[in-house]
Amino acid sequence: MSKRSAIRWPWKRNANRLGLIKGGHAPMRPQRRSLKLALVAGAGAAGLLIGTQFGDSLLARFAPHTARLASLEVVGNVHTETRALVAASGLGANLTLAEVEPEAISRALELLPWVREARATKITPNRVVVAIQERVPVAVARLADGTRLLVDSAGIAFAPAPPGTRGPEL
Repeated sequence: MSKRSAIRWPWKRNANRLGLIKGGHAPMRPQRRSLKLALVAGAGAAGLLIGTQFGDSLLARFAPHTARLASLEVVGNVHTETRALVAASGLGANLTLAEVEPEAISRALELLPWVREARATKITPNRVVVAIQERVPVAVARLADGTRLLVDSAGIAFAPAPPGTRGPEL
């Protein structure tokens, strides 16, 4: 007949009289386990918060070769050439991602004739994505000097009409 320990451990079944498990380690109590879990989760949340707030500048400082602007991605352009968008954005080859201002890029691109709305976004480590919404011509305006301009749904004349363009004339 085997003798049972007087100490009952609800979380471990094979404890000996001293409360040690076979290997000589004391069992971890549930309170300590949840404390460690809370500390790890808190450290992870703090790291995530710091990364979202200061990630671009930290990356530019500690890994400048990866922080350089490697690619510009343009989505949604049909009539405006990508080269014209890149030139208007003002992004240079030696510009770091921390130095890029998406709002300034968006404002600069919205000055182009075909661009109705532009939205720029930084994606770490080294990409800038620009989404373009272009104007849709709905009519042609004929000016007094004979030039014809395309007009969008808001009534804005935005670009010269190519020869042979058909549509309602204003």
